[in-house]
Amino acid sequence: DYLVSSEHGIVVVAPDTLVPCTSIASSTWCPRKVVLNERFRGPVEANKAMLIGTIMHELFQAAVTCPTAKLVTTEWLLEKWQNGLRDDVIAQLVALRFTPSQFETELMPYADIKSDGKARLRPLELKTGKSGPSSEHAAQ
Repeated sequence: DYLVSSEHGIVVVAPDTLVPCTSIASSTWCPRKVVLNERFRGPVEANKAMLIGTIMHELFQAAVTCPTAKLVTTEWLLEKWQNGLRDDVIAQLVALRFTPSQFETELMPYADIKSDGKARLRPLELKTGKSGPSSEHAAQ
């Protein structure tokens, strides 16, 4: 049995992009790299959608690893954005001709949290079979 709780483990439900676990294992130093490579092949200029996606990914990671999940609200996410992440993307905002407050307006529809507060159990499929020496095989 595998237990996912507010203290450890993350469950992704209905992901937008399916990525083979072997690809994920081959980029263990950057968890988002393989997804971004799948989604944006070749050279891509920064754009609003990519920046919103990157920021929401960072906010999602902060939310699911928050030790007190009941504290995670839309306001909590906005505060995380204002106090930490915003400084990391100022140059990208300038390149896209956005002020931080304009970008917050664009970000808020994606940060709106709807939760009924119920804990749920979900089945988890584990792959069995021979495992080779590579991290890709271990991930399977």
